[in-house]
Amino acid sequence: KVAWNFPFAGMGIVAGGVPCGELMAHQGIRNITRGVMEEVYETANRDIKHRFAARQNHGSPVLIEDNFVEKLWTMSEADSLKGYFPSTVIDYLNKSPVEKDFIFAEPLARAQELGLAVPYMTMVNEVVDILTTCNDSKTRESVQKILTDSMPMATATEATISSSASYSSSPKNTQKKKSEGLDSRKNNQKNNKKNKNAFSSGGRRQLSTVSEVGEQVVEQYDSQQTRNFYKCVMGGGGMDIHFGLFRHNTDNVRVAAENTTELMLNTMDWLKPVKPESVVLDLGSGHGGSTHKMVQRFGNTSVCFNIGEEQNEMNLTFAKDLKIDHRITCQQGDFNLGLPKDWESKFDHVYSCEVLCHAADKPALLSEIRRVLKPGGVLVFSDIMGADGVPEEVLRPFTDRNVTTVMARPSEYHYQLREAGLREVSFTDLSNNLKTFFQLMLDQVNNNYDQFQEEGISPEYLDQWVESLTNRVKVQAEHEAFAWGVFAAVKDTE
Repeated sequence: KVAWNFPFAGMGIVAGGVPCGELMAHQGIRNITRGVMEEVYETANRDIKHRFAARQNHGSPVLIEDNFVEKLWTMSEADSLKGYFPSTVIDYLNKSPVEKDFIFAEPLARAQELGLAVPYMTMVNEVVDILTTCNDSKTRESVQKILTDSMPMATATEATISSSASYSSSPKNTQKKKSEGLDSRKNNQKNNKKNKNAFSSGGRRQLSTVSEVGEQVVEQYDSQQTRNFYKCVMGGGGMDIHFGLFRHNTDNVRVAAENTTELMLNTMDWLKPVKPESVVLDLGSGHGGSTHKMVQRFGNTSVCFNIGEEQNEMNLTFAKDLKIDHRITCQQGDFNLGLPKDWESKFDHVYSCEVLCHAADKPALLSEIRRVLKPGGVLVFSDIMGADGVPEEVLRPFTDRNVTTVMARPSEYHYQLREAGLREVSFTDLSNNLKTFFQLMLDQVNNNYDQFQEEGISPEYLDQWVESLTNRVKVQAEHEAFAWGVFAAVKDTE
């Protein structure tokens, strides 16, 4: 009901109180109407997944069918509906009370709680609220500005909407659309990355292509200056460059980051002992700090898969200095493009530390990880996430400074891991360490500000980090907006 009423009743009011046929006749308004419908559909399925994961049920949730929007849209194009006024539009025209909460406000609030970018739903809700509160000439001017801001967004998605509409509801085309990971809402977000209107998602970096994600990851981490910056700010000068776990009040950044590595290695070894004959994939290995500790401790063989060429060279140089280079190989690659085909059932363990946040399609990557694990193999990974239920705009201090297409939530990872065919999923929640670590990162920037400039890092870059980290400390203290921890899962034996 909401999937039809939100777009057609909402846009009927936005357009001035018109029947369905007039919405379909104007291409820009038609596109927005379709966009609203797809956002409601996406919200509904995300809500089902979220509730299912929260209850820790076994199996899979029953989702709304893939071709639901197409069937509903086709029905809406029927000649019999051209002159039809939804009852909500009739109430608006008669200046009667309009049911806004159930049809508009509550679905929008739920989408925002789930961290979804829903610019069309946001726009319709805001305009309906304005028009049903006051409909004078000044109000109409305000509405016209909102629509003017939104129309480039509708125009940019015209080709996407048309392409989506060309799919038939046949199982073959529906499965093709699902397997390629191409739904209209995702394409809308990619096409809208340059449209900065009042209703775009706060802070999320919209990246237009998978290759662009990889290019920006290299830019963020693999120059001499940024490597030195992260090594100091997140690693305290050590080789463990990631968020840290504080066991004692006296722990600094370096010790805390080393604690995280120790916890992850212990988790991996407890689930399946790491032996000298074990082959471990370090996914997104950076310059190899975790792998070096792993090989020194267990004597295993490690394959490092990492996108940064210079990081890989550093990894092997350090490994040679430690006399463990015969146990480590590096392969340059972008996991957003998939893992090597010949890695089928190759690894006893997959280890990944704060890398999946850069995955453009996290479910697809988790499926790839399962593919390359041996039967009974173990996955252990940590990641920075948004806390469940936190609106996306609150996470801007992170998403503005990092290559992140979609920031995961813990409940989503629980669901996605099971969907990928992994079992015994566990999560060690370490989020309570983030505020302290954010603050220590900020201290590292401030205390080393002059040295960073001497190394060629611009004041603008440093000032942006100071602002971002200051905001992170604040939002974590006030909202507990970020989540962080270690996931573990096992591939079934066959």
